Amino acid sequence: MSDIPRKKHSLNPDDSCFPLINLPLGWAVCNLDRLAELRTEKIDPRDAPNEKYIGLEHIEGGGTRRLLGNGRAGDVKSSKNVFYSGDILFGKLRPYLRKVVQVDFSGICSTDILVLKPTQAADPKFLAQLLASPQIAEFGSIRSQGVSLPRIKWKQMAGLKLPLPPLAEQRRIAAQLDHAYIKSQKAREHLAGIPHNLDQSRKSLLARAFSGSLSALNTDRIQNWSVVSLRDVVENLQQGWSPRCHNHPVQGNEWGIIKTTAIQPMIFNGAENKALPARIEPRPLLEIKTGDILITRKGPRARAGVTAFVTDTLPKLMVSDTVYRLRAKRSHCDPKFLAYLLNTPSALKELDQLKAGVSESGVGFTQSQLLSLSFSIPLVDEQIAIVKNLDLAFKRIESAENAYNSAIVALNKLDQTILSDALAGLLAPQDPSDEPASILLNRTLAIKSSILTMKKLRSKPKKNAESIDDIIRSFSGSEFTFEQLQERSTSSYDALKDKIFSMLSEKPALLEQIFDKQRRHLVFKQLP
Repeated sequence: MSDIPRKKHSLNPDDSCFPLINLPLGWAVCNLDRLAELRTEKIDPRDAPNEKYIGLEHIEGGGTRRLLGNGRAGDVKSSKNVFYSGDILFGKLRPYLRKVVQVDFSGICSTDILVLKPTQAADPKFLAQLLASPQIAEFGSIRSQGVSLPRIKWKQMAGLKLPLPPLAEQRRIAAQLDHAYIKSQKAREHLAGIPHNLDQSRKSLLARAFSGSLSALNTDRIQNWSVVSLRDVVENLQQGWSPRCHNHPVQGNEWGIIKTTAIQPMIFNGAENKALPARIEPRPLLEIKTGDILITRKGPRARAGVTAFVTDTLPKLMVSDTVYRLRAKRSHCDPKFLAYLLNTPSALKELDQLKAGVSESGVGFTQSQLLSLSFSIPLVDEQIAIVKNLDLAFKRIESAENAYNSAIVALNKLDQTILSDALAGLLAPQDPSDEPASILLNRTLAIKSSILTMKKLRSKPKKNAESIDDIIRSFSGSEFTFEQLQERSTSSYDALKDKIFSMLSEKPALLEQIFDKQRRHLVFKQLP
C-alpha cells in the first residue's frame, strides 16, 4: 500500500505514542476524549447488592481484553463506579498491566477502573483494541503518579493524540486486528506450557543426578554413597550484615551489600546490590568469593531457603543479614555439587519443614537447623562428574529457555508492529467513498453541542414566563387537566407535580381533584 495518498501533521510527539505524520487521506488526528467520555456516576454497593461487580482481579492482563469473571456488589464496600453495556473498562492502577475490557452488561466496578463510553466517532471494538495496546500502556505508565501504587488519571489520558481512520475503516481494521490477535493467542497457547516443562526437567535432572544415574562413572556405586550432614561437609557458615546503605548499586571502588534478589536457584546476580556509605567501615571477611554458596535464611516462604552458587562476582560485595554464606570442605565435597544438592526437590522439601514464623510472609530457619540437613554423597571425583553432566544438561535447558523468551519477545514485537501498521493505514484497505474522519468528528461535535444546548434550555426557565400560580388562576375556576397545565408552563414535570400536590394538601385546600367519568381521567379546579 505504498501508493496510499497521505497528508502530514505537525504535532508534539510528547502528546502521543503513535506516529502522527504521513497519515492516509481521510484520516484525522484527535484527542482521546473525542473518542471516549469518562463516566463519573457512583453508587453505594449496599444500594444495589445484586449487581455484578468487576474489580481489577476480574480483568485479564496483557491486553487480551478478556473478562475472567465477576463478583457481587453486595460483597464489596465503599463507593464504586457505575458502568453500562458497551462501555470500556480501563485499569488505571499500574496501566502497564494492560487490563482493558469492553463489557456487554451493566454493573459496578472498582474505582481503580476508568469507565469509558465510546463516542459516535469511534468503533467500540477498535477503541478497545487501541486502549489495550502496548503503546497506550507505555504512555500511561510514563505519566502515572505514585511509587508503590502508580495510577494514571483521566485528565492525563484525555489529551492523548491519536490517528483516527474513517469509521468504516475503523471497523475493517478492528476485524483484521481480531484475526491477527487470534493467531497470536494460539501461538502463545502453544508456548504457554514450556516454562513449566523446563522447570520440571530441571527438577527431574536433579533427582536423577542424586540417585547416581547421571554419573559418568560406575553408577552401581550409589550403594557406597556416604550419609552425611551439612555440618560434615561445610568448613564455614556465616551470616551477613545489613547496615543502612545507599539506594544505588556500587560504583568504581565502592563496597556494597547484596540484596536478597541477587540470589536465585543456582544463579547469583551481583548487580543486585546497594553501595555501602563511605563513612561505614566494610567487613572484608564477609566479601563474596567465587565458589561460595549463598542461601536466603528468611523471608516469604517461597523466598526463604533459595540457594545460589557464585560462579562470578564483582569485587567488594558483602553478604547481607538475610543470607547465609557456606564454604565447602573441598576435600569432602565439591562446592557446586553441594549447591546443586541443596536445590534438589528432596532437600528443598526437608528445608521447608524447618521454616518457622508468625505468617507465610515471614519465615526462617537457624544455622543449626540448616547444618542438621542430611543427605548421601559419593566421593569427590564422582561429584565432579555429576556436576559436569548437570552443567551440560542445564545448558541445553537454558538454550530452550532462551529460545522461548525470544519467541515471546518476537510475538510482543509482532503485536506492536501489527497495530502500528494498522494505525499507519497499512493493515486494512482504504476506500475513497468512506466519510473522512474530520467530517465525522465535526458531526459528532455538532451533535454533542446541540445536546448540551438543549439540556441548558430545558433546565433554564424562559424569561418573563408565567408562574404556575398565574397559569392556574387564568383558568378562572374552570376545570383543567395536568396536560393543559404542562402545555402552558415552562416549568419541569416535577415542579408542576409538586405544585399540584402542595395546593391539594393545603388547609384549606386550594385545588380540587375531580375524576371525569366521561373522559375517564383526573381534572383539577381552583377553589375560591
